[in-house]
Order: sequence, then C-alpha cells, then structure tokens
Amino acid sequence: QLSTCAMEPPPKAWETGCWAGLLCDPYSEGILTAGKSLANCANEFIELVEKAQVKGPTTPQHWWNDGSSSPAQLLPKLCEVLQQTSRLAFFSENKLRDPVGLEELARAWIDCLRKVPPGGYALIPCGWADGLGKDNHCILVVEAPAEVPAASMRVVLVNAGEGTAYHPSSVETHPKTKRKTALPLGDIPFARLTDPAFLATLLMQRKNHENHKVEVTYDVLLPWLLDKPSIVDAVSRANEDEASDWRTPARGKTTTWKSLVEACRYVLRRRGVSKDMLKQFMLQLRRELVARAIQEMEELGTVAPDRRLTSSELMLLSLGSRQLSRGALKAYQAGRLTGEELAAVEKDTVKARLLAEELLASSAGNLPSSVQPQLGDACAPLGAFELLLGTGEDAFRGQRVVPVPPPLANMMDLPQRADVQCLATAIRAMERATSITDVMLARARDTGGGANAASASRIAIQYQVISLLQSLFTEVLPVPLPPTDAVAAAGGCVWTARPVTREAQLNACTSIENLLYRLGEMWQDVEE
Repeated sequence: QLSTCAMEPPPKAWETGCWAGLLCDPYSEGILTAGKSLANCANEFIELVEKAQVKGPTTPQHWWNDGSSSPAQLLPKLCEVLQQTSRLAFFSENKLRDPVGLEELARAWIDCLRKVPPGGYALIPCGWADGLGKDNHCILVVEAPAEVPAASMRVVLVNAGEGTAYHPSSVETHPKTKRKTALPLGDIPFARLTDPAFLATLLMQRKNHENHKVEVTYDVLLPWLLDKPSIVDAVSRANEDEASDWRTPARGKTTTWKSLVEACRYVLRRRGVSKDMLKQFMLQLRRELVARAIQEMEELGTVAPDRRLTSSELMLLSLGSRQLSRGALKAYQAGRLTGEELAAVEKDTVKARLLAEELLASSAGNLPSSVQPQLGDACAPLGAFELLLGTGEDAFRGQRVVPVPPPLANMMDLPQRADVQCLATAIRAMERATSITDVMLARARDTGGGANAASASRIAIQYQVISLLQSLFTEVLPVPLPPTDAVAAAGGCVWTARPVTREAQLNACTSIENLLYRLGEMWQDVEE
C-alpha cells in the first residue's frame, strides 16, 4: 500500500519549485530551487490550487463557474488525482533502491492503474536520470474507457523537457520554437501496459545510471508499447489531437514542475476547458504565489527579523514579479483582465520588490564584522632544506621538456566539388582529407590542461573530424553512376572514366575504406 508522504516544513514561496516553474523558467536556465522531487511539486501545486479556489476569481468574467467545463468543477477531481500522483512519486523516490523496492513500486503502479474508474484518469510519473546532470520527469496520462471491463487504456506521454525533439514542432512564433508536449500513444492493451519486463525497464530509468537516457524511452520503450518500429504514428496522432496544444518546453531545469503542469493542462483541455480559461487560471496561480511571497516577507520583517534575504533570493523575487507583470499585461491586451485588475497586479509587484529590497538592506546590516587574520608563526614548509645542497638532488628532478605547440590543421584546404574531375583528383582529395584529419587527431591526443579539459577538447576535435569527413563524402566526392547510365558510358563518371589503372582503383578503394573506418571510429569514441 502507498503511504502518505511525510512532508518537511514548507519552504518560502520563492524557494519552491512552483516559483521556479511558474515565474522564473523564461529567464533562468539553472535554478537550485527548481527541485527534482515530483512529489513535492505535486503537493505544492495542490496547495496553490486549493488557495486559488478558496479565493475564487478576481475578474468580473464568470469563467470560473461557467458550466461543467469550468475550473471550479474540474479542479477538485484533479487535486484528488494529484494526491495519488504525489504518493506514487514519493514511493518511487524512496523505494527504487533494490529489486525488492522495484517489485513493490511495480505493484503500486499496477494497483494505481486498476483503480482508475471508468471514464476517469490517472497521472503516472516516469522519466529518466543518467546520474550525470540530466534528470527528466515525464507524466503518463492514463484514461480508462467508459465501458467495463476495459481491455485497453488510452495513454498520453507528456514531456516538457529533454526528449521534446521527438515531438512535433512549430516555428510559426519564430524565434520561439513550440512543441506538442502531449504525445498521444493511443489505446494500449492493459496486459502490455503492465508487462513485467516493460515495467521493470521503465521504472528503473529513474535510478541514476549513465545508460538511462532519453533514447531508451523514445527509441525502445515507447515503440515496444505501441508494437511499432518507431513512434511515427504517435507523432501523427499528436497533430490530430485538439487537446494537444503547441507549448513552449522548459528552458531551465524545471522539467519536474513543467511536465506536471502540462499534464494537468492536457487533462483539463480534454474535458472542455478552453485555452483562454487556462491562461486565466495560470495567471490566477501566479498572483496567488506572489501574494503568498508578500505575506511571508512581511512576516520575516516582524516575526523573524534575524532572517536574512540573499541577493539570489532578491533575483528570484524580481524575476517572479517581472513574469507576473508580463502575464497580466498580455491578459489585459487580450481582454481577459480589466484596468483595475491590471493596476492591482502592478501594486502587488511593486510591493513585493520594495519588501525584498528592504529585507536585503536589513540583512546587510546584520552581517558580522570582518575577520582580520594575523600571522603569528614563521612559515617553514620545508625544514632543513639546506641539507639537499650538493647531495645529487638533480637526479630526481627529471628531464626538462619544452612543450611544442601542435600544428594547426587548415580545414579550408579540403578540395571543392569542382576540383574533382577524374579519379586522380578524387584520390588527391581523399589523401588531403587524410592528412588534415591526421593533424587534427594528433592535436586531440595532446590537448593538455588536465583530464577534464583534455577530454572536452578531444571530443570537440573528433566532432570536427566527423564534420570534415561527412562533407568529403556528401559534398566533395561525386556519387558513382550506374554502368548503364548514358553519362557513365560516355566517360562522364569520375570513378570509371578512362584511362584508369588497376593501381589507381586499388588506391581509391583503400582510401575510401580507411576514411570510412576513421569516421566510424570517431562516432564510436564520441558516443562512448
């Protein structure tokens, strides 16, 4: 059974993943408060939605309670589903440590799917973590059909982070590129969705390991789930799904929050909530979050005067106020916000900024006095150093090596397509490519600067070698013509035009083989 999460004391509003995802994602790529815990993000979202529901809308429009497709009717059920998502995410974050924990998690996963009521839905967490800095969360939106018993369930993968390159894209809002964050997988048989091998592989992707990458999910697991060689059908289905809108993926490390919100947004869109309603709802959440930050800053100034506000926190508060102002202005221009409401938003943002600056100034006055170190003892790191004089210590110093700068390869020396008119010129072009890449690889073997620097420089040079060889085979060397081609019969093919000697053909084949081998070797090195 899933146990209720034991939550720590709640952080300040600007320290939550909600603040990072709702108010700071467009401006900052790396925010430490973005968080990696999906359970915490789900709980924060539930708390924010419940507070917004209690207060209700602040606009004169009646969109909040307008019919069965209004947020007021759908959000209570969504919060109930998110509580289950939070417990399942907490279970995953704390149990995925050994085979026993994996089995318990798989059973909880299956139990969650079986409890989805007819016509209901569940938000199931998944994703991958390579242990090298890439930690991506996705959400599987699983919908049960109205008929009972159900042999299959409708599954949609929602991802707003790494992996959206597999989703349909649009550049109509250039320079911003938008994606279909929701990828409908279609009706999946329940037996296939709960297959032990599939579940074990999918759930283990959240455990830190260098082989847990986006390709495993999109190139292996999803095609197996669809029983197709690729996810092409799912991509086509996304273009036809009216609830799958064009959205901006996460730009910072906020995929935990962004994927969760995008999944909730997709669920509401499936149940008739319009885009304007959702925009108004998200603006309401931002206002509620800023109002909470104002209240907490006022408490810091009275209840806890010793609490210090750092410059980083001031930056987070500034970015949040800026994003709220920007969203309110867009809503006003679209007619979703009145002038009075726009003035109220401006009042809140100015108040938040002034409170933050006041707390930062008071924090600066509470800093301790500077420490002035004093040297009390004589520094003698090498005692009795004079004993080494005249004792043959030079034999232990090693030979002095003067570093020689490696030669620079001129990639512009590679011949152009117009320079290749016969087999001899084609061979010279390949020989020139070989000599250029020899110089580049010699430099890659002697990059210096420590292990990390050497590795980074080597990989960069190997990518340059790959680019040069690809240009050679696709842009410089012509494609051989079939023997039956009229141009080839007339001597127009570079590779067969006479006079051609056996030795020249052998040299050409050897050069092609060596360069292709080098190209494959480079790809193998960079992928490892």
